[in-house]
Amino acid sequence: MFRLTYPNGYVEESDIYPDVFIEFIKYAGPQRVRDLDIYSLGTNLVVPKEDINLRYSSGYKDVGGGFYANTIFTTQRKYEIMTYLSEQLKLNVKVELVPNTKKR
Repeated sequence: MFRLTYPNGYVEESDIYPDVFIEFIKYAGPQRVRDLDIYSLGTNLVVPKEDINLRYSSGYKDVGGGFYANTIFTTQRKYEIMTYLSEQLKLNVKVELVPNTKKR
């Protein structure tokens, strides 16, 4: 499960990894994330709709501002990208990948 601790003290915990990833990109700012040039599947992590890799179109989610983000990553890679974004964009969000102890 992801545990994100924001500078204001808010803690988010979730095992719905793609949703947390997309919300984090929205928080960071899609254009700012795009400017970091993180590439996957032959294109930038954040692209305008017309640049979506059609082969993987189901993995792209709207992040606002006319941009879409690729979510086709392993959980570990999503964690690494969010950690990198927090550091590079000075978001001061503590990103953790913790065991899920909740029973379903």
